[in-house]
Amino acid sequence: MVRVDGAGGTHGLLTWLTARRLSYPVGFTLPGSISGIQARLSRIPEAVWQPAYDGDGDIRDGAWVAVVTGLFDLSSWPAGMRVTAFATNTFRGALADLKLRHRRRARAEDRIRGLKDTGLRNLPLHGFDQNQIWCALVQSAAELTAWTQTLALGPHQARRWEPKRLRHRLFSIPGRLAVSGRRRVLHLSAAAPFTVLLLAALTRLTALHVGLTPSPLTRRPPPSRTRGTRRLPRRHGPHCHTPDTESALTAGQHPQPTRHLRGMQDPGWPQYAQLVTAV
Repeated sequence: MVRVDGAGGTHGLLTWLTARRLSYPVGFTLPGSISGIQARLSRIPEAVWQPAYDGDGDIRDGAWVAVVTGLFDLSSWPAGMRVTAFATNTFRGALADLKLRHRRRARAEDRIRGLKDTGLRNLPLHGFDQNQIWCALVQSAAELTAWTQTLALGPHQARRWEPKRLRHRLFSIPGRLAVSGRRRVLHLSAAAPFTVLLLAALTRLTALHVGLTPSPLTRRPPPSRTRGTRRLPRRHGPHCHTPDTESALTAGQHPQPTRHLRGMQDPGWPQYAQLVTAV
């Protein structure tokens, strides 16, 4: 299925989709003048109108939908079209459900707005090839952000935060990185209001990483030991010292960091919590 806004209501695109047996709902401008359209719509019997649905599937107050295919001359358009406030070649399903399906296409506008906020609003370079690389970088950043929200922030409302809010609340949390004893210790500011949320997200990502197993093609054989060699310290998997961040993430709360965040009482790091991972 291909969903397009009003820019898709052209003969060329609809003919191309029909020839490839693709299902589509596209925005459609009714032919004729405004007065002529209003005159035709006024002839629709009241019993034909059906209540429209909102995004949750509930009835929208004051919103109605009806099929108007037979009121207009559509002989120049591809066969099998069904016209309401949009055009579609899907005849199964309730009309209100088809309308809701098309309206949910607006999520694409949210992604476009996020891309513009990530760097796609202007092309900063002079050459076409350089700007093409810039667009690829913006696309990669947007995809990484989307996957981070899906995998790490799923239960929390932060999954739907736009890039600007993510930058101000999560990506800009101050921290310091220290290396000690074959470990990298990330000290995060305990005073930041969303530190617990960030730790919960990192904990979820760490759990996903630990759950992955290498494939037989990439698994390395164990190193052979010879007599007289010293045994190296065992490397532990990634682990985090955090409070009950998972429950806070699920509940959508932002509790302040507690004493369980190591490093808050350390003399050298009085204002920082720490996340411990293996090198």
